[in-house]
Amino acid sequence: MADVKLNFLHVCENAFVSQDGKLSIIGIFNQIKASNFPAAHPKLSIVSSISGVADDYLEVIEIVSPKAEVIARIENNVKIQKEGGAANLIASFVNLIFLIGGKYTIRIKVNNELLSEDNFILLGN
Repeated sequence: MADVKLNFLHVCENAFVSQDGKLSIIGIFNQIKASNFPAAHPKLSIVSSISGVADDYLEVIEIVSPKAEVIARIENNVKIQKEGGAANLIASFVNLIFLIGGKYTIRIKVNNELLSEDNFILLGN
């Protein structure tokens, strides 16, 4: 997508926007440890920021298993207010169930086009 770029993507424990509009990202990680499977992760947040042409966009965040199955999906309308501005999206997943260990992919789509992918590893004992 030529008119939108990904500024950042973080997997973390928690994220929020303060009363004065500051984005706070807590506990960034790229791997999770589980003692057995299936495993439930209490809370996982994915934070993304896009910038580009001022407009409204549909942003989708998907978590894809090592077996290429979408296990979680959030979509939200975001707005880039002005040229050179950015739009942030916080996608929080509570009690997310992981059936197997391995590499999980995070897909960021904007207006149904793949913008970026990243991953995290789920390790078992």
